[in-house]
Amino acid sequence: MSPSCIGVKGNARVGCINDPNISIEAGVQEFKDVLAKANGDIALALQSYNCATRS
Repeated sequence: MSPSCIGVKGNARVGCINDPNISIEAGVQEFKDVLAKANGDIALALQSYNCATRS
């Protein structure tokens, strides 16, 4: 991911990824991380992925 897309806390800023392939890869990786934190609970992971503030 481009360094210009990384925010102060190391998070990607909304709207900074223009390449669909990079966007998909980043989203899949983020969901994988959220799913692991949710101990495999898909419903909880989806809620976290779609609604939670990431730290």
